[in-house]
Amino acid sequence: MRRRPTKRGPRSSISAASPLGISAALDLAVVPQDKGTDIVVKGRYEITGRIATLGAGAIRKKGDKVLDDFFGNLQRELSAA
Repeated sequence: MRRRPTKRGPRSSISAASPLGISAALDLAVVPQDKGTDIVVKGRYEITGRIATLGAGAIRKKGDKVLDDFFGNLQRELSAA
């Protein structure tokens, strides 16, 4: 589903003329080891549109934190099983 952001008040800097695009690609590989299994994840995400040019550093920092949290939680869950 693709949506265009809408302006939500006089202070909003996002307009319908500036579409936001988000794309992601992941490659997963399951690698058996002597004592368990490794899951190798390679991927990339891209955010486009005016918002990406205005806040690239903040978006990158937040994206990295979300991924670190996700994989940390995944490792804890799989280790407990």
